[in-house]
Amino acid sequence: MTPSLPVRNGREIIKLLVKHFNCETTMGRGDHVRVHRRINSVLYASVVQNTNRDIDRSLLVKILKQLNIDRDEFIRVC
Repeated sequence: MTPSLPVRNGREIIKLLVKHFNCETTMGRGDHVRVHRRINSVLYASVVQNTNRDIDRSLLVKILKQLNIDRDEFIRVC
């Protein structure tokens, strides 16, 4: 049985992405922050809401797919 993704708020997720997955952030609109990651010449990008509200697991899976991050690797880092 594989462990499930943790429920975290947007700010914690942004900090994890920047610290462990070499992502960069730029400001978006309102509470939203654009997170991007460059692998060789390919740019992967996603938008994360920068609030203290918890982000549900389905949205977190979409963010990880958009940034080309393996789910198991993210769970291991958390």
